[in-house]
Amino acid sequence: MRPNIWRFTDQSFRLTGNFYELKNIFYENNPVFNADKIEPPLLLWAGKEDYHVNWNQSVAMYLALAGLKKEVKLLLFLKDGHGLLRKSNQLEYTFQVMNWWNHYLKIMSCPKKDSLKIGRASCRERVSSPV
Repeated sequence: MRPNIWRFTDQSFRLTGNFYELKNIFYENNPVFNADKIEPPLLLWAGKEDYHVNWNQSVAMYLALAGLKKEVKLLLFLKDGHGLLRKSNQLEYTFQVMNWWNHYLKIMSCPKKDSLKIGRASCRERVSSPV
């Protein structure tokens, strides 16, 4: 397995030098080093068997934001990868996201966790306008 540094030089960042030549650019493009600029509450999730995005990156962001006393929550799903394929994880994710939205946006009415049906989880919008 090759180190992840190739992602910065060959993929989305397309940096033209190595870390030691472009330290400032690497730091400027690192979300963890910019966590202090994040204002809204953040819900993070990752599958611990994700081979596209290392779940430790979500943990690093969670630790950075929690250390700054920002509103953040991290959901780690065992035995799932980049997409959630296990029904139990899909249901947990749906429940957590609906509750997150309900808590911060106050526009949804969410069912109780045990009332969610596999493949049929939903929230009904409230009649009242968003806060």
